[in-house]
Amino acid sequence: MGVLALRTLRCLLIYADDPMNAGCIALRRSRVDDIIDKLHSHGLPVDSWDAAALNLPRGLLRGNYDAVLLWTADDTFCDRKRLGDELADYVDAGGGVVCMYVEPGTQPSGRWLREEYHPLEHVSITTGRHLGIGKIHRGQHPILSGVGDFRGGRQSWHNVGVLRPSARRIADWTDGVPFLAESRDTRVVFLNFYPCSSDLHPGYWDSSGDGTRLIANALCYAARRTHLI
Repeated sequence: MGVLALRTLRCLLIYADDPMNAGCIALRRSRVDDIIDKLHSHGLPVDSWDAAALNLPRGLLRGNYDAVLLWTADDTFCDRKRLGDELADYVDAGGGVVCMYVEPGTQPSGRWLREEYHPLEHVSITTGRHLGIGKIHRGQHPILSGVGDFRGGRQSWHNVGVLRPSARRIADWTDGVPFLAESRDTRVVFLNFYPCSSDLHPGYWDSSGDGTRLIANALCYAARRTHLI
């Protein structure tokens, strides 16, 4: 898929982030800016919604967005149940969701949690020095297309938990924790790393690698579009 085709995708980053705890104030640049700028550089424009500050308007997702990117850091959604119900309705209507790193206890609740839409049952978070992609279970998966190098950075933050029976494992971290998985029944993808890059903080994934491609591929795949090439 070329750049012009990618620009027809409509994606939304839903996040909860406290910028005062970002550790990047001196850069005058937020973690959200870093994510959006990286995806724009791959020809994938993304809108954003601060769901820690404002509830997502009911029905906003359906018919307006092909895929959603979900992430929390140092904050929680202002109405976890309402957001969880909205996301579940969106997925039921054919929408795609890419779930990235979330702080424990901050994930959407409601139907999203109760009916187990997320491929991972969250337990905790962990870090590791300079981890990367380890065992690959499905090497021909479209999300891995064009991905040759990924390094998680000095901290390599990621979630730890048990994959649900409805999930399909695609790749692991080098510590054996699931790195990439998807739901067998819905358009929900679990991409298990902190989405900001080392351009913002050395603990985040190394921006010289293929982190942006992984996120963009995952959004295209969740939207059921051709992966990036």
